Amino acid sequence: MSKSNMKAWDKVVLARQSERPKSLDYINSLFEDFIELHRRQKF
Repeated sequence: MSKSNMKAWDKVVLARQSERPKSLDYINSLFEDFIELHRRQKF
């Protein structure tokens, strides 16, 4: 089934598949020494 023939819900289901690459997958393939930084924020 091509994407143009898909119903809206089918597109949502496809987008939510757990096997899809995450952002860190792309970042790790682009950069060799990527370090994810975290900090605590107080509001």
